[in-house]
Amino acid sequence: MMREHEWSTSPLGPLQGWPQSLRSVVGLMLANKHIMFVAWGPELAFLYNDAYRPVFGQKHQWALGRPFREVWSEVWDEVEPLVNSALGGEATWSENLHLVLHRNGYAENCWFTFSYSPVRDEDGAVVGLFCAATETTGQVLAEQRQAFRLELEERLRDVADPNAVMDAAVALLGRQLGANRVGYGEVQADDVTVVLHSCYADGVAPLEGAFALDRFGPAMIARQRQGLTQSSADVNDDTDQDPAVWAAIDTRAFVSVPLVRDGRFAASLYVNAREPHAWAADEIALIEETAARTWSAVEHARAEAALRESESQFRALVNATANVVYRMGPDWREMRRLDGAGFIVDTEAPTIDWVETYIPADERPRVRDAIERAIADKELFELEHRVLRADGTVGWTHSRAIPLLDNAGGIVEWLGAASDVTARVKADQSFTRLFEASPAPFLVLAPDAPRFTITEVNDAYLAATMWTREEVVGRGVFEAYPDNPGATISGVSLLRASLERVIASRQRTDCRA
Repeated sequence: MMREHEWSTSPLGPLQGWPQSLRSVVGLMLANKHIMFVAWGPELAFLYNDAYRPVFGQKHQWALGRPFREVWSEVWDEVEPLVNSALGGEATWSENLHLVLHRNGYAENCWFTFSYSPVRDEDGAVVGLFCAATETTGQVLAEQRQAFRLELEERLRDVADPNAVMDAAVALLGRQLGANRVGYGEVQADDVTVVLHSCYADGVAPLEGAFALDRFGPAMIARQRQGLTQSSADVNDDTDQDPAVWAAIDTRAFVSVPLVRDGRFAASLYVNAREPHAWAADEIALIEETAARTWSAVEHARAEAALRESESQFRALVNATANVVYRMGPDWREMRRLDGAGFIVDTEAPTIDWVETYIPADERPRVRDAIERAIADKELFELEHRVLRADGTVGWTHSRAIPLLDNAGGIVEWLGAASDVTARVKADQSFTRLFEASPAPFLVLAPDAPRFTITEVNDAYLAATMWTREEVVGRGVFEAYPDNPGATISGVSLLRASLERVIASRQRTDCRA
């Protein structure tokens, strides 16, 4: 291309007339595998080697022999001071210099490490400059994106509000990519509407609110439902896109990453550019990674919020009940407690033996047996038993606890509630003593009308009827009367009616029959 170029019409003139100094530096440049160029003469005509072609992109061939200022007009302000230094006889060195190039029809962030060195003619005068360069865009972007990942992780780690998670993620990604718009939306239960919750916007209007999914094209949404990332470098050249739709939101290029969970299109993270942009593979990968991380953080924040709400409701329930709520370790040795922040292990006595500490010695075998059965069966523990009270006395409690299991079916802990039934037990005991010691006949009937089974009788009743306990307990109360010549049909009817009134009214009823 250098040989075939029509140099006679350029300021450099025909090849045969080039000075030896120019021919030598150009020969050195063309034979080298590193990125190099030479800018020569008053207009700094641009000459470059094969390794420089990727740097030029679409400018390749067109740029050969043109003035430096014209070739790289978009970065001339940044490099002109360096050019002037080289033309003044002083070499320069730039490391990872950021330049925005328009080499493929759109703006690109690029980084280069390079030197500008003066080139002298046969008389020693500086007549141009020589550049040896390395494009470090990939390295710089990799470092930046790793830093971005670390910052994103740090920013999202302890964010409790799902909307704050979305806001932080889209803002960080927008600044990282230099995008005009980045947003996060969630598909609603109707499966046809997306609500855009968060939007970062720079130079364009933000998108917020509810939108019909089909607005973005049925074909595109169908691919999104399949979990396929969609991208376009220029919607005006993309036959799958309706330019009018994108023009309405001031967009020429986009990436949209769907999040599909359990087969359902659930959410989307999108990036918009108002100018055409060829999305690099690592850019799309970063967007996809951010989408997945955002979704995970949003779900975590929602789960944490639900847990806090659940614990708040549970604490309210605990405060409103007369029951004592407790937690036990898997083997029932580790006693745990509740505090204002939720469930925690009792740090003062994390391995306390609950049975040894709170159960009277003669009651422990029965309690331990019930605990061991519940642990073995991984089922409900329920028992009414005696306990040692804080004042040193012995009381009674009715305790129920359920095992909480992990995914493997192992017991993680026990959650239970205990009611103080001391007063009822004492009342029952008093009644039992009265029942057994009374000289008056007593019997206890089950409320199983119309039979009214006898469940217990006292000794006075047995003495009065001359029956044994085995002959009475388990029979219906009226089964005793046919053998009693003193019983009348009217008396039995009165007694039956009286018992039925007791059950219906739950009040004492007297009967003379």
